[in-house]
Amino acid sequence: MDKIKILFLAANPVNTNPLRLGEEVSAIDDELVRARFRDKFDLEQKWAVRTASLSRHLLEIEPHIVHFSGHGSQAGQIYLEDETGKSHPIGVRALSSLFDALKDNIRCVVLNACYSETQAKAISRHIDCVIGMSKAIGDKAAIKFAQGFYQGIGYGRDLQTAFKLGCAHIDLQGLDEQDTPKMLWKNYEPRKIVFAQKKDQKEIEPKAKEKPKFTTIKDVPRYDEAIRFLSNWLQSEFEYTKTQLQPFPQQLECVMERNQVSILYASSINKRANFSAFKIVPIDSLNSGIFNNETEVVGFRKTAVNRKYVDGFVNCLNNVYNVSWKKIEVAVNRTKPFPIFLMTEILSMAVAPIFTKGDPENLWKGSKYNPSS
Repeated sequence: MDKIKILFLAANPVNTNPLRLGEEVSAIDDELVRARFRDKFDLEQKWAVRTASLSRHLLEIEPHIVHFSGHGSQAGQIYLEDETGKSHPIGVRALSSLFDALKDNIRCVVLNACYSETQAKAISRHIDCVIGMSKAIGDKAAIKFAQGFYQGIGYGRDLQTAFKLGCAHIDLQGLDEQDTPKMLWKNYEPRKIVFAQKKDQKEIEPKAKEKPKFTTIKDVPRYDEAIRFLSNWLQSEFEYTKTQLQPFPQQLECVMERNQVSILYASSINKRANFSAFKIVPIDSLNSGIFNNETEVVGFRKTAVNRKYVDGFVNCLNNVYNVSWKKIEVAVNRTKPFPIFLMTEILSMAVAPIFTKGDPENLWKGSKYNPSS
């Protein structure tokens, strides 16, 4: 396997307070050199980074990890250098767009700069895992975080563990800044990202722990919070009930929406259903369209449901359980309009079709479902 490339970017403009950036990169290098998997990493350094050279460095090095160390502002900007060595602010949109364009190899971005959490949130839309600082962070705390973080990576730990180790290194120094670093992700959990491992390890993901089996909707964690979120989103009420719903062989303990369009239930119940007449597809396989020139719908072949219910479920998972929409699987009947089933490991939702007869022409407009579109 090719080596993991870490690109250390440093900027300390002449009109800003001096930072101990040399000490920080030395601490990173020292931890990687001492680590168990020292031979698997290359640390590349670029200093006095300018606006024009930033993209060139990313193109040249093709890093897996990008580490920026420098100044940030309360407005969510980071500071690079201009042609005279003075500070040049880089806004949230600009930096996020850059990582969107050059995200091919990058799995992790570390913004070791004050007030960089805003930048990190935007970048996490494109990069698997991003770390930013929620407020100002002192030189010593920034160095200790970097030291602990790369110590964890160098010893083959996943990104989530490495992040916790970085925060612990701050706390061990008694600096009271251990809560300043924040880790953000959108589509891929950091506990599943490991950069170095033993040859006999076949999976980069840690051994899965036995997941609890939720037999009724009331067993689902944060059940009340999920119901409140969906009720607010749909401007409707949900009521706990038992109902018979095909393809489930027994009565379903669930919550049903007031208009009886959607039903929320515990995902473990899916295993009891006979989905043989259904096609199981990822949610981004669904089509999007317009029904009767007024209602946005999503669906598959002859099955279409009101898009607002799908969007509500997607946003509920993201906000209540921090689960990406791309983790959702969909069960759709192969031959006729039927409820679609939106399924995850914790919570699932059945949504009734918007029509039950006929096959309207020109329903699908050719695009696939995406909650941001």
